[in-house]
Amino acid sequence: MEANELVEKAKNIANQDNPDNEQAYKLLLNAYEKGSPEATYAIATWYLHGYYVERDLKLAFLFLKEAAGKSWPDALFDLAFSYEEGIYVKKNRKKLFICIYRRL
Repeated sequence: MEANELVEKAKNIANQDNPDNEQAYKLLLNAYEKGSPEATYAIATWYLHGYYVERDLKLAFLFLKEAAGKSWPDALFDLAFSYEEGIYVKKNRKKLFICIYRRL
């Protein structure tokens, strides 16, 4: 299965009334291993909010930075916000503006 198909399947599972989060997470990891920036971003948000996995801001930031490096727009926005607010990183206006510029 292609990475984008794995992500879509994971989203469908996660959006069910009684989701199988373990299965959705495994699909996202599989898509991540295939290089999917969307899966990378999704995993970042799961760690950021503690959805199914234990909340871990360090891991969230690492996945977020990787997804932003793949030019995923939502990751660039969230990374910019991290640099603006100093979430897990020192505030850095230069990096904030770089993220915003890359998102445009």
